[in-house]
Amino acid sequence: MMNSISNKLVILFTASMVMVASIVISVWNTAREQERVHQELTSLMEIELGIDLIRSQLWVFLQYEDFDSLEQVDRAQRNLTETLHLFTGEAKQLNNIFRMNQSLASLLQHEKSVLESTKNITNRAPVSLKTQTLLHSRYNMLVQNMTEEIFYIHQSLLGKSAALQQTNLLSTAALTLFIALTITVIAWRIMSRFKSGSLALRNGIEKLAAGDMTCQIKTSHMDKEFRSLAKFFNQMTQSLRDSVVTREELEQQVKIKTAQLEQQKQKLQFMSEHDPLTGLMNRFAFEKALNNAVIKANRSGVKLALLFIDLDKFKQVNDSQGHDAGDFVLGEIAKRLNLCIRNSDIVARLGGDEFVVCLDLLESFEAVPAKVEDIIAKLVEPIWFKEQSLEIGVSIGVSYYPLHAESPAALINSADQAMYRAKEHLGSSYFENTPHQDVQSS
Repeated sequence: MMNSISNKLVILFTASMVMVASIVISVWNTAREQERVHQELTSLMEIELGIDLIRSQLWVFLQYEDFDSLEQVDRAQRNLTETLHLFTGEAKQLNNIFRMNQSLASLLQHEKSVLESTKNITNRAPVSLKTQTLLHSRYNMLVQNMTEEIFYIHQSLLGKSAALQQTNLLSTAALTLFIALTITVIAWRIMSRFKSGSLALRNGIEKLAAGDMTCQIKTSHMDKEFRSLAKFFNQMTQSLRDSVVTREELEQQVKIKTAQLEQQKQKLQFMSEHDPLTGLMNRFAFEKALNNAVIKANRSGVKLALLFIDLDKFKQVNDSQGHDAGDFVLGEIAKRLNLCIRNSDIVARLGGDEFVVCLDLLESFEAVPAKVEDIIAKLVEPIWFKEQSLEIGVSIGVSYYPLHAESPAALINSADQAMYRAKEHLGSSYFENTPHQDVQSS
C-alpha cells in the first residue's frame, strides 16, 4: 500500500482531515463546555442573588420583628426554592443548600406561626431574649452557610471546567502532534521516493541521449507510478535496440560480411584453381605453380622432375561400370597421389584421366625412378567400388628440368611425349626422356 504515491497521498489527505476534524471537535467541545459553565454560573448567580435577598429581608425583619417583614423573608425564601429547582447543573451539588433552605423554611414557618398565634393577644408574654437571640443567630448562620456553599460550588465548577478544558486541550494537542508526525513521515517518504524515482529516470534518459541503448532502470525500490514509467522506458530501449543498429553492431556486421566475402572469394579462387571432382589443382593453377617452381629453381639451382600420368583401362571401367565408378576411380587416384608426394611437391589433374606431378626442390635426379615406381605401385592397387575390384593401369612420362626443357610448357610437352612412349608397351610403365634409360615396366 505504501509503494504507491497515490496511496500515500490518500493517507496524507486522510490524516490531514482527521487532524482538522480533531481540532474542530476540540474547539466545539471547548465552546460547549464554556456555554455549559456559563449557564451554571448564571444559575449560581441567581441563587446567590436569592440568598442575598433573604439576607437583606432577614435584616429588616430582625430590625422590626413584625409580621410584614417576616412575610417578605418568607417570600424571598420561596423564590430561592424555585430558583434552586431551575438549576441547570448537577442537583447533588446543591444538596447542602437544599437542606439549609428547608431548615430556613422550617424556622420561618415556626416564627410565622408564633407571630400569628400572638397577633391578636394584647397582653402577650414577652419572648425570652435568649431564645430570640438564638433564633436570630440561627437565621444568620444558615444564610452564611448557604453563601459559603455557593462560593464553594462556584469554585468547584470553575476548577472542574478548567481541568476538563485542559484535558481536552492536551488530548487534542497529543492527537494533533501524532497526526502531524504521521503527515511529516509520509511527506518525507513521498519526497525521498519521488526524488530517487525521478533521479533514476533522469539518469536513464541521459544515458539514452548519450547513445547507450543498453541502459535499464531498476524498478525494485520504486513507487507504482515510477515503476510504470521505468517499465515503459525499458520497453522503449528494448524496442530501440531491436530496431536500431549501433556503431559496434554495424562494424560487427561489416566484419561478418567482409569475412563472408573473403570466404566466397577464397572459395571462388579455389574453384577456379582446383578440379571439383578430385580437389586437385586444375591445368591453370598447375601451370602457374609450375612457372613459380621453375623461377625458384633458376634462382636456387635446384632441379625439377615432371611426371605426366595417364590412366590405362579407365575408359573400359567408365563404360562398363558407369560414370559414378569412373568418378570414384578418379577421386581414389587423387587421394593416392597426395599420399605419395611431399608437401613441397605439386599434383594436379589436367583433365579426363590425365594427372601431373611435379617433384620440386631436387638436388639430383637419382631418386626419381624409385619414386616413380613407388607411385605406380600405389596406383595400380585394386580399387573397390560397390564390392567390385576395379583394375587400373598407369602410363607415366618423366621429364627433367633443366635437363630436357628450360620452360614450363616445354617441360610439360616433353613429359607428355614420354608418356605416349610408355603407352606403347603393355602394363603399367614409365618412360624418361634421357639418353641412358628407356621404358621401365611395373
